[in-house]
Amino acid sequence: VEDCESRNGAGVHAQPGQLAMIDCELVGNRASNNGGGLWGQAVALRIQHVRFAGNAAAGKGGGVYVHSSLPYDESMLFSGAVFHDNAADVGGGAFVGGGEFTNGLANF
Repeated sequence: VEDCESRNGAGVHAQPGQLAMIDCELVGNRASNNGGGLWGQAVALRIQHVRFAGNAAAGKGGGVYVHSSLPYDESMLFSGAVFHDNAADVGGGAFVGGGEFTNGLANF
């Protein structure tokens, strides 16, 4: 997903449920609020071999913004993900609020 614009989750916007992203790229996406590349709330994530590059958000999470809220305490797995040259006011690469985060060799 490349060169998209939105308020939240310019590349991918997910809520609630489950999302698996495998062997793909989110590049050059821009959010006027949170989550330039990926925005997720109350979503279980499995991110494997995904490249987040050149994404930007005016708020939080240039590459990824993920927030879980009760009663959803979803898990987040990042394995083999690469974060490069993402920008935001808070959490240029990623912003994670709540939930269970597992970093399985993600490169920031």
